Amino acid sequence: MKIAQAIVKQDLRVAPQDGAGLVLEKMEQAGYNALPVVEEGIYQGLLPIEKMRALKDRTQVLSDTGISLLQAYIYEDQHLFDALPLFVSHGINVLPVISGEHYYVGMLDAAGLIEAVNEMLDCERPGSMLVLELGQRDNALSHIAHIVESANAQILSSFTRYLPDSDRMEITLKINTATLSDVVASLLRYDYQVKTTYSLEMDREDINARFEHLMNYINM
Repeated sequence: MKIAQAIVKQDLRVAPQDGAGLVLEKMEQAGYNALPVVEEGIYQGLLPIEKMRALKDRTQVLSDTGISLLQAYIYEDQHLFDALPLFVSHGINVLPVISGEHYYVGMLDAAGLIEAVNEMLDCERPGSMLVLELGQRDNALSHIAHIVESANAQILSSFTRYLPDSDRMEITLKINTATLSDVVASLLRYDYQVKTTYSLEMDREDINARFEHLMNYINM
């Protein structure tokens, strides 16, 4: 999914000629900790709300305040995942989207990002989660998918994480089954290290066991 598909509908850009007081009011009403500054369609930078709140004279226009803008943005043809580290590293809840010529296209907010990632990873479809740990050179997803399919299951989504200070990695798989016993057994036969599993059936069994334990305790 490209960034352009997740742009918010609101146009909350501000201009260098806008009054500081009105801009701050706009930021607080919108609930964002920054807003994009745009002049004649060209993106100038991201205006942080903490710098606006620190202003003593809010009758000035933005261009006279001397506030330095944060150079945070993403191009409209980039992938959605490229936005995630930018939100984290800059501590922002809104990210401007620009064209290759630096024209302002729109913006992506944290809520929209979560919604788009949720849709892309198919998080709402029922299934179970399985985490494998393996060497970075052993990452043959096609082989893993074949093993999962041999257990009458399918991979709905997958993503990887490289373990720090190690040549190992984790692969998290979402499987379209309520139970993972057959899938796990098939993976173990091929010497894959199953690190963790999360399944609806296991959660129910755990809840039932805890309830039975509590009732036995009460009836003592």
